[in-house]
Amino acid sequence: MLPYLKTVNINGMKTEGPMILPLGQGDQELAMLKTLKLSGYNGPIGILGHVETADAKVILEGNLKGLKSLLESMGDKAALATY
Repeated sequence: MLPYLKTVNINGMKTEGPMILPLGQGDQELAMLKTLKLSGYNGPIGILGHVETADAKVILEGNLKGLKSLLESMGDKAALATY
């Protein structure tokens, strides 16, 4: 898909569970981020607030926290520097 891929949106996902979870609470997003990095992708990563019954600010802040945790797990200092 490179060089045409411009932005990737991610959310938490479990193989045998809900497909939309807070980022960092699933079992698939770390592998997805690693795959993106190995592919050479270095563009923006978006997060979404899919939960209609909660305050979008709270949901997005939780997803930012989860993304930061995933990037720390990967040791991705360049991405962490964007916070």
